[in-house]
Amino acid sequence: MKVLLFDDDESTVTMLRQSISWDRFGIDSFVSVFHINEAKEAFLTNGPIHLMILDIEAPGGTGLDLLKWTRMMHYQTQCVFLTSHADFAYAQQAIELGASGFVLKLSPLSILEEAVGQAIDKVNQQMEINRLSYYKTCYESNHATMKALFWKRLLLRQYSHDNIVQLMQEMHLQIDLNHNIGLCVLSFLPFDQNDTQVQEACQRIQNTMSQRLSLLSSQACVVYEDGERYMLWGVLPVEESGVSIDSILQMLRQLLYEDDISPHPLLDNAVVSPTCQCDNLYRQRMACIERVKDNVDNSHQAVLLDQSTKSNQINRMLTLPTERWQELLLDNQPDALLNDIILFLNDLIRHQAMNRSVLASFYTDYMQFLFSSLQKQYLSAHDVFASDSHLQKQAPLSVYNMKKWIHVSISRAVTAISTANEHHTITDEVKEYIDQNACNDLSRKTISAHFYINEDHLSRIFNKKYGMSIPHYITHVRMEKAKQLLRLGQSVSDVAIAVGYDNFSYFSQSFRKTVGVTPAAYRRQLKKKQSEKE
Repeated sequence: MKVLLFDDDESTVTMLRQSISWDRFGIDSFVSVFHINEAKEAFLTNGPIHLMILDIEAPGGTGLDLLKWTRMMHYQTQCVFLTSHADFAYAQQAIELGASGFVLKLSPLSILEEAVGQAIDKVNQQMEINRLSYYKTCYESNHATMKALFWKRLLLRQYSHDNIVQLMQEMHLQIDLNHNIGLCVLSFLPFDQNDTQVQEACQRIQNTMSQRLSLLSSQACVVYEDGERYMLWGVLPVEESGVSIDSILQMLRQLLYEDDISPHPLLDNAVVSPTCQCDNLYRQRMACIERVKDNVDNSHQAVLLDQSTKSNQINRMLTLPTERWQELLLDNQPDALLNDIILFLNDLIRHQAMNRSVLASFYTDYMQFLFSSLQKQYLSAHDVFASDSHLQKQAPLSVYNMKKWIHVSISRAVTAISTANEHHTITDEVKEYIDQNACNDLSRKTISAHFYINEDHLSRIFNKKYGMSIPHYITHVRMEKAKQLLRLGQSVSDVAIAVGYDNFSYFSQSFRKTVGVTPAAYRRQLKKKQSEKE
C-alpha cells in the first residue's frame, strides 16, 4: 500500500516516517509533499494512493481543499488529519468529507496509530468490495456471452435436440425450457462491414435493443447473425404473464427510426413471430428470414410474421408503359419520366400488390426498357452503367433500393443520350452533366475526372462563366428539382431520395436553407395556393 504525507513542516513528515510502524499496516511506499499542487501531481503520476495524512494548513491550499479534490476526482483514498487546529468546525468539515480520523499534533503517538489502523481497515474493506465487484462484473459478462451463444446455437440448429439440457449444463445456464419463446428480428441494409464506424454503430444498436428487450423480459437475449443479411435476433423466454406483441413491435419501430421521423440509415425492417417452443425456434427463424426478404415494400417497418401481403391484379398492374417511358426518355424529359415511374411503383404498394417476386419482375421489365432505349441510340448499357454495378445488384431487394437505382439509371441514360447527340464547350458540358447527375454522388473531383480536366482549373472557369461554385450549383439544381417534384405531388421522402439525400433531416435542412421553408411547409403553401385558385 502507498501513503501520502502532506505537511508544510518537513520535520513533521520525517517524524511520521520514522515513528510509526508502517509495516504492520501493510504500508510499503511513501510520497512526501509540501504543496497542494505537488499532492495533486502525486495522485496523477504515482498510481493508487491508499491513505493520506494531512495538515489543515499548507502552501497552495488547505488539507480540506485537497480532500475535496480527491472526492471530486473519485479517488477512494482514506484520510487522517494531523493538525494543530482544535477548532470543532474543522473536524466537522473533515468528517463530512469522509475523513477517517482527526488527530491533534500534541496527542500521544498511540492515538495517531489507532486512527491510521482504522483508516487501513476501511482501505482493506474497500479493496475487498472492489475485488468482489470485479468478479461479479466478469461473471455477468461471461454469463451473458454464454447465454447468447446458447440461443444462437438453437436458432442455427447447431445441436442435437436430445442434448439441449447437456448444452445448458456445459454452459452453466439455468433456462426454463418449458416457457414459450418469443422471437423477433431486426434486419440491416447492406453495408461495408470493414468500416469501423459502421461496426460501432451496429454495436450501439445491439446494446439498445438488448436494454429495451430486458425491460420486457428479464431473460431476454440479443443474438447477431452475419450472413446474407446482417440481422439481430431478439429471444424472449415468455413467462405465464406473457409479453405484449404490441410492446415488441413498438420497441422495434423506435429502433428503425432515429428521431421518430428519419429512417435509420443502417436498418431495413423488422419481423415479430408468434411464441413457440425451443424445438421450433429454427423453423420460426427461417420463416422470419423469408418474411424479411419478402418485405420489399415495408422498409423501416415492423410487422408480424403472419401479416401476409396480398398480390391481387399483379398481371394487369405489371404491364409497364414502356413505350410512353421510352418516348419521355428520348425526348429528354427526365423529370416527367421519373415521376411516372415512381407513381407506378407507389401504385403497386398502395394496392398491396408488392412482394419480392413482383419487384423482381418489375426490375426485369424496367431493365429491358433501359436497354432497348439505349440501343436505339447505339449505346451500350454495360458502358453506361459500368460504375453502378453494386447499386444495380441491390435494386431488387427493396423498393427503397429500387427507387435509388431508378433515379441513378435514368440520370445515366439521359446523360449518355445527350452526350451522344450534342456538342458543347467544356463548361457547357460540365453544366449539363451536373444538370443530369446532380442527384447522384457528385463532387468537383468526380466531375473533373469524368472530363479529364484539372480540378482547380475546372472550378475557376466554371465560376467565371456562371458566377457560382460547382458545389453551390449542384445544391441549386437539387433544390430546383425538389421543388418540381413537390409540385408534382411526390412525398417528401420520395423527393429526398430523388435528389440524392439518404438522410431526410439533412435534406430538410438544405431545402430550408436554400428555399426559406421546410419541404413540408413548401407543400402546404402549394396546396393553399391551389385551393385559393379553385
